[in-house]
Amino acid sequence: MTNIISIDPSKNSIGIYVRQEIGEEMIGTIVNDFKTERESILNIENKLAEYLDLYNISICLIEDYPYHMKNSKSLTILAEIKGLIKFLVLKRNIKIIYIPISIWKSFSKITEKKKDTKKAKNNYINQAKLNYKKDFKSTDEVDAFLMFYTVCMLKKGIIKSNSQLNLRKQIDKYL
Repeated sequence: MTNIISIDPSKNSIGIYVRQEIGEEMIGTIVNDFKTERESILNIENKLAEYLDLYNISICLIEDYPYHMKNSKSLTILAEIKGLIKFLVLKRNIKIIYIPISIWKSFSKITEKKKDTKKAKNNYINQAKLNYKKDFKSTDEVDAFLMFYTVCMLKKGIIKSNSQLNLRKQIDKYL
Protein backbone atom coordinates (compact mmCIF):
# COMPACT_ATOMS: atom_id res chain seq x y z
CA MET A 1 0.00 0.00 0.00
CA THR A 2 1.38 3.42 -0.96
CA ASN A 3 0.52 6.09 1.56
CA ILE A 4 2.28 9.38 0.93
CA ILE A 5 3.16 12.24 3.25
CA SER A 6 4.23 15.57 1.84
CA ILE A 7 6.14 17.87 4.20
CA ASP A 8 6.83 21.59 3.89
CA PRO A 9 9.33 22.24 6.68
CA SER A 10 10.00 25.61 8.26
CA LYS A 11 11.07 27.01 11.60
CA ASN A 12 7.66 28.07 12.91
CA SER A 13 5.31 25.56 11.34
CA ILE A 14 5.48 22.46 9.21
CA GLY A 15 2.85 21.87 6.55
CA ILE A 16 1.64 18.29 6.21
CA TYR A 17 -0.41 16.64 3.48
CA VAL A 18 -1.16 12.92 3.68
CA ARG A 19 -2.75 10.95 0.85
CA GLN A 20 -3.66 7.34 1.49
CA GLU A 21 -3.92 4.80 -1.29
CA ILE A 22 -7.62 4.40 -0.50
CA GLY A 23 -8.14 8.07 -1.42
CA GLU A 24 -8.45 9.49 2.10
CA GLU A 25 -6.45 12.62 2.82
CA MET A 26 -5.36 14.67 5.81
CA ILE A 27 -4.14 18.27 5.80
CA GLY A 28 -2.46 19.72 8.85
CA THR A 29 0.19 21.91 10.37
CA ILE A 30 2.68 21.18 13.12
CA VAL A 31 2.84 24.53 14.88
CA ASN A 32 6.16 25.13 16.53
CA ASP A 33 5.69 28.04 18.93
CA PHE A 34 7.58 26.72 21.94
CA LYS A 35 10.01 28.86 23.89
CA THR A 36 12.91 26.40 24.05
CA GLU A 37 14.72 24.48 21.36
CA ARG A 38 14.19 21.25 23.30
CA GLU A 39 10.41 21.73 23.41
CA SER A 40 10.34 22.57 19.70
CA ILE A 41 12.35 19.51 18.67
CA LEU A 42 10.30 17.18 20.86
CA ASN A 43 7.06 18.66 19.50
CA ILE A 44 8.13 18.06 15.89
CA GLU A 45 9.38 14.57 16.71
CA ASN A 46 6.20 13.52 18.52
CA LYS A 47 3.70 14.95 16.00
CA LEU A 48 5.55 13.79 12.90
CA ALA A 49 6.12 10.30 14.33
CA GLU A 50 2.39 10.14 15.06
CA TYR A 51 1.54 10.99 11.42
CA LEU A 52 4.08 8.56 10.00
CA ASP A 53 2.83 5.68 12.14
CA LEU A 54 -0.90 6.44 12.13
CA TYR A 55 -1.07 6.66 8.33
CA ASN A 56 1.45 3.87 7.67
CA ILE A 57 3.49 6.10 5.36
CA SER A 58 5.66 4.48 2.69
CA ILE A 59 6.75 7.55 0.65
CA CYS A 60 7.79 10.99 1.95
CA LEU A 61 7.85 14.04 -0.29
CA ILE A 62 9.93 16.82 1.22
CA GLU A 63 10.71 20.24 -0.10
CA ASP A 64 14.31 20.48 -1.25
CA TYR A 65 16.57 23.13 0.27
CA PRO A 66 16.02 26.73 -0.79
CA TYR A 67 19.55 27.17 -2.12
CA HIS A 68 18.88 30.85 -2.81
CA MET A 69 18.39 31.54 0.92
CA LYS A 70 20.90 34.14 2.09
CA ASN A 71 20.32 34.07 5.87
CA SER A 72 22.72 31.44 7.18
CA LYS A 73 20.99 31.24 10.59
CA SER A 74 17.64 30.47 8.95
CA LEU A 75 19.28 27.94 6.64
CA THR A 76 20.98 26.27 9.63
CA ILE A 77 17.68 26.00 11.53
CA LEU A 78 15.96 24.61 8.44
CA ALA A 79 18.78 22.07 8.00
CA GLU A 80 18.36 20.95 11.61
CA ILE A 81 14.59 20.52 11.17
CA LYS A 82 15.10 18.61 7.92
CA GLY A 83 17.69 16.43 9.64
CA LEU A 84 15.16 15.51 12.31
CA ILE A 85 12.51 14.81 9.66
CA LYS A 86 14.93 12.66 7.65
CA PHE A 87 15.90 10.72 10.78
CA LEU A 88 12.27 9.96 11.66
CA VAL A 89 11.45 8.98 8.07
CA LEU A 90 14.53 6.86 7.36
CA LYS A 91 14.28 5.14 10.75
CA ARG A 92 10.96 3.74 9.49
CA ASN A 93 12.42 2.71 6.10
CA ILE A 94 10.25 5.27 4.32
CA LYS A 95 11.51 6.38 0.90
CA ILE A 96 12.22 10.10 0.46
CA ILE A 97 11.69 12.10 -2.72
CA TYR A 98 13.02 15.67 -2.65
CA ILE A 99 10.84 18.14 -4.53
CA PRO A 100 12.68 21.27 -5.71
CA ILE A 101 10.81 24.48 -4.91
CA SER A 102 11.07 25.74 -8.49
CA ILE A 103 9.40 22.59 -9.83
CA TRP A 104 6.39 22.52 -7.53
CA LYS A 105 5.91 26.27 -8.03
CA SER A 106 5.86 25.73 -11.81
CA PHE A 107 2.77 23.51 -11.41
CA SER A 108 0.97 25.82 -9.00
CA LYS A 109 -2.25 27.49 -10.15
CA ILE A 110 -1.79 30.23 -7.54
CA THR A 111 -0.99 33.69 -8.87
CA GLU A 112 -0.21 35.21 -5.44
CA LYS A 113 3.54 34.64 -5.15
CA LYS A 114 4.45 36.59 -2.03
CA LYS A 115 3.60 35.33 1.43
CA ASP A 116 5.20 38.07 3.50
CA THR A 117 2.08 39.93 4.70
CA LYS A 118 -1.14 38.70 6.29
CA LYS A 119 -3.11 39.88 3.25
CA ALA A 120 -0.79 38.06 0.83
CA LYS A 121 -0.97 34.88 2.93
CA ASN A 122 -4.76 35.03 2.98
CA ASN A 123 -4.85 35.60 -0.80
CA TYR A 124 -2.50 32.63 -1.29
CA ILE A 125 -4.67 30.35 0.87
CA ASN A 126 -7.92 31.55 -0.71
CA GLN A 127 -6.60 30.99 -4.24
CA ALA A 128 -5.49 27.49 -3.25
CA LYS A 129 -8.92 26.72 -1.76
CA LEU A 130 -10.59 27.93 -4.94
CA ASN A 131 -8.25 26.10 -7.34
CA TYR A 132 -7.87 22.80 -5.50
CA LYS A 133 -11.13 22.56 -3.50
CA LYS A 134 -9.35 21.79 -0.20
CA ASP A 135 -9.77 23.36 3.24
CA PHE A 136 -6.29 24.80 3.75
CA LYS A 137 -5.61 26.76 6.93
CA SER A 138 -2.00 27.81 6.32
CA THR A 139 0.39 28.52 3.46
CA ASP A 140 2.50 25.62 4.73
CA GLU A 141 -0.40 23.24 4.18
CA VAL A 142 -0.87 24.62 0.66
CA ASP A 143 2.81 24.15 -0.16
CA ALA A 144 2.79 20.57 1.19
CA PHE A 145 -0.23 19.79 -1.00
CA LEU A 146 1.38 21.41 -4.05
CA MET A 147 4.34 19.04 -3.80
CA PHE A 148 1.93 16.10 -3.92
CA TYR A 149 0.03 17.74 -6.80
CA THR A 150 3.32 18.15 -8.69
CA VAL A 151 4.07 14.44 -8.35
CA CYS A 152 0.60 13.66 -9.73
CA MET A 153 1.16 15.96 -12.72
CA LEU A 154 4.56 14.44 -13.44
CA LYS A 155 3.11 10.91 -13.19
CA LYS A 156 0.48 11.96 -15.77
CA GLY A 157 3.35 12.83 -18.12
CA ILE A 158 3.07 16.61 -17.91
CA ILE A 159 6.76 17.44 -18.21
CA LYS A 160 8.04 20.85 -19.34
CA SER A 161 11.77 20.73 -18.55
CA ASN A 162 14.77 18.47 -18.06
CA SER A 163 14.69 19.03 -14.29
CA GLN A 164 11.06 17.87 -14.25
CA LEU A 165 12.00 14.84 -16.33
CA ASN A 166 14.79 13.99 -13.86
CA LEU A 167 12.36 14.29 -10.96
CA ARG A 168 9.87 12.06 -12.80
CA LYS A 169 12.58 9.41 -13.15
CA GLN A 170 13.22 9.57 -9.39
CA ILE A 171 9.47 9.34 -8.68
CA ASP A 172 9.16 6.29 -10.98
CA LYS A 173 11.62 4.39 -8.77
CA TYR A 174 9.13 4.48 -5.88
CA LEU A 175 5.65 5.03 -7.35
